[in-house]
Amino acid sequence: MRNNLTILVIGLLALLTACNRGGMEPARVVDIEGKFSVAIPANFVPCNDLHDFAPLQYADERGGYFLVGIQEPKQEIAQLKVKYQLGDYASFVENTIGSAFDTVHVSQRDTMEINGLRCQTSDLYAAIVDESAPLEVYYHLSIFESDDHFYQLIGWSRRDRQAVFSEAAREIDGSFQELAGDLAQGQALRKPR
Repeated sequence: MRNNLTILVIGLLALLTACNRGGMEPARVVDIEGKFSVAIPANFVPCNDLHDFAPLQYADERGGYFLVGIQEPKQEIAQLKVKYQLGDYASFVENTIGSAFDTVHVSQRDTMEINGLRCQTSDLYAAIVDESAPLEVYYHLSIFESDDHFYQLIGWSRRDRQAVFSEAAREIDGSFQELAGDLAQGQALRKPR
């Protein structure tokens, strides 16, 4: 009897853990063109219709979760006669996203270091106001700064799926790694600091 109870408790804990993750499958590390890597839930699959030039484009269309990642060389930004600090660049990206919506509210901004890179994250709530069916969206934006690049990770879902997606987005943030440009024997190399 005690063995059956133990098995039942372990089964319930596993079920509750899966429910708390909201169906997010365990993450797998993906290498994006030898430039950066992130761990993305396995239920996200590659796609190519989320952004015109983002090298990282993954979605779980069934769950309604989307993620793009962009690397932007600071040298290209400097050619435009613009000099960004991390916060300025993050504000620029927030404003660019916000311009597509009727309303936008930035609820939280955090600055931290992740895997040796400065990072600013923000949570945005955006809406397109439509009398028949307003669309409310949750965005999690992460901007990483290295010596030579800014990296954008932009994830979004419907607002009613925010709780599940925000947890996964923070795990994705924590896994971000800048790569050395070339991979040696399939091993990701960290850029020297």
